[in-house]
Amino acid sequence: MESNFELIFEPQFTKDYRKLKKEHPELISDLRGSFKELSMYGIVNEISKPHTLNNRGGNYNGNQEYHLSNGKVDVLVIIIHIKPILL
Repeated sequence: MESNFELIFEPQFTKDYRKLKKEHPELISDLRGSFKELSMYGIVNEISKPHTLNNRGGNYNGNQEYHLSNGKVDVLVIIIHIKPILL
C-alpha cells in the first residue's frame, strides 16, 4: 500500500522513542501501527481516541492528539497537519 501522508518527526522524537522502546517495548508495535494508519489515512482509529487539543493557552491548540497506554505509561502523540505546498 502506498502512503498518502508524509510523517515528519520532531528531533525530540528520536530520544523519546528510544526511551519508550527501552522502558516499555510492549507499546512499540501499537505505536508503529498508529504511524502506519497516519501515513495511510491522516488519522488513527477511534480506539486511540483522537481528539482536538483546546487547552487554554496551549501551544498545540487546534491540532489532533491521541494516546497509547498499557496501564503503566500513557504515550501522547500530537498530530500537526501541515498544509500542502503546490510546486
